[in-house]
Amino acid sequence: MPEHVEAAFLSLEDKDFYEHSGISFPAVARALYRDILAMSKVEGGSTITQQLAKNLFLVNDKTWMRKTKEVMASIYLERNYSKEKILELYLNEVYFAHGIYGVGTAADYFFGKDISELTIDEGALLAAMVKALTLILLILIRKRQKKEETLPFLKWRSMEKFQQKRCSPSKQKR
Repeated sequence: MPEHVEAAFLSLEDKDFYEHSGISFPAVARALYRDILAMSKVEGGSTITQQLAKNLFLVNDKTWMRKTKEVMASIYLERNYSKEKILELYLNEVYFAHGIYGVGTAADYFFGKDISELTIDEGALLAAMVKALTLILLILIRKRQKKEETLPFLKWRSMEKFQQKRCSPSKQKR
């Protein structure tokens, strides 16, 4: 895994990853404060270790019980695995879209490249997709449409065109 890809994820997801023991108490306090103000669960405050614990062991419901289990699982992970292994596991489990899990699979799907070939910009874009997937996809689709490029990133677009041609009333025989 290129260092710049790891750095992109750490800077967006958990800049204090190597300083905490799996739980960022300032982030939890901030999230709790915002949840209380909103009177509902609106912010996560999860570290990479907590996100990995949730992805591996738990369901994605927003309850205090799940959060408690997530903290316990994070403590387990931190006690039994190195930070490097936790980061590797996270990067191999993180969800992007369209059933794509892991940075390696995402690199191939969105850019048609092996992860080792990703540029700094592409690594940063993948990291940003985890935070704001829908927005990033819309921006990229518009950009690609303007350039009229065909990339593996737009596989579903070609399928959509095929469906339109196949189902077009003017093409049907009478």
